Amino acid sequence: MRRSRFGLGLLMAFTIACFGEPEDDLENRIRQANEEILNQGNVAAVGDFFGSAYTLHVTGQDTRGGPELIEAFVQNLRATFPDLHVEVEILVSDDDRVAWVRRHRGTHQAEFMGVPASGRAINWTDMVVTRFDDGKIVEEWGVSDLAEKLLAQR
Repeated sequence: MRRSRFGLGLLMAFTIACFGEPEDDLENRIRQANEEILNQGNVAAVGDFFGSAYTLHVTGQDTRGGPELIEAFVQNLRATFPDLHVEVEILVSDDDRVAWVRRHRGTHQAEFMGVPASGRAINWTDMVVTRFDDGKIVEEWGVSDLAEKLLAQR
């Protein structure tokens, strides 16, 4: 009995080492996308992570726009918060979806969402569920407290 458990454990370890766990790959893709696109500001990398049929669901609105939608958003966000830094915490992943939290911090240097620049540091959180297809992000559902944080500065 002891040998069969050891053998099964060794087989599982070998399989994971050779093929990886799909959920881990998706989690790593989310971390890489946030690092390259938001932290480094590399909008040229957007097409490497987002599919052409990308759809965002936020507050009852569905916005389709593919990588161009993400590029425009990131350029606007980084112009508003030039020192933007995000940290990602994975909550759960299964099959083609990952639920995660992104924590942001940055200094509000330009008008954003109709709120004039305050020059103050802001910390906010997004909660996101991401769906992948063929290794690319194709759909996301998100909730953010950024608007609340911006309005609190007034």
